Amino acid sequence: MRRLLIALAILAVLLVGADIGSRILTQRMVARRIQASLHLSNRPSVSLDGFPFLLHFAEGSFPAASARGSGLRDQSVSFKGIALTLRDIRFDPGSVLSGNDRTVRASSGTGTATMTETEANEALHARGINASVRFANGKVFVRSPLLRREIPARLSVSGRVLVVHSSDPAVPQSFSVALPQFLAGLHFTSVRIEGSTIVLGFRLGPLSLGTS
Repeated sequence: MRRLLIALAILAVLLVGADIGSRILTQRMVARRIQASLHLSNRPSVSLDGFPFLLHFAEGSFPAASARGSGLRDQSVSFKGIALTLRDIRFDPGSVLSGNDRTVRASSGTGTATMTETEANEALHARGINASVRFANGKVFVRSPLLRREIPARLSVSGRVLVVHSSDPAVPQSFSVALPQFLAGLHFTSVRIEGSTIVLGFRLGPLSLGTS
């Protein structure tokens, strides 16, 4: 009986170790694929949903993964940070164990990308727009040599276009900025100002990460 209990205890320790190991391996693999797909300067942090991890690893699937990263730059547009939630993660566990983890698939996803005031103005100027924006207390203000004074504005998004609308009835103008499609199937769905930062919400269709 004692030997049986010892054997069961050893088995439990091995299973726990394998569960933790499979989690670490998969999180690193997903992080590498996201970093390669987005050309991030730093590897993102990744967290996986699903328990027990060993079973999900053996099946090559997890219900969801969340990631946070920084250093995203695409088409002369820089983002301070990016947060992703990917759903129905699929991969080949054998490839992960062999170090040949080329492809991670997800059925859908959502996320946010943040942009500072400086990054927003760099994007405007890179696209030839002779105007600058200022963020203060969740509000947007526009300055331009073509305007006699700074005017309040509001933001909206449509597809992959950010639109800046004048909120001043005396200056009923607007201009738009094309946003990069840094992941396949990306559509921006919302925009808001938090302090001095733009927060862009987006959704993703089915995608493959880090294919080559």
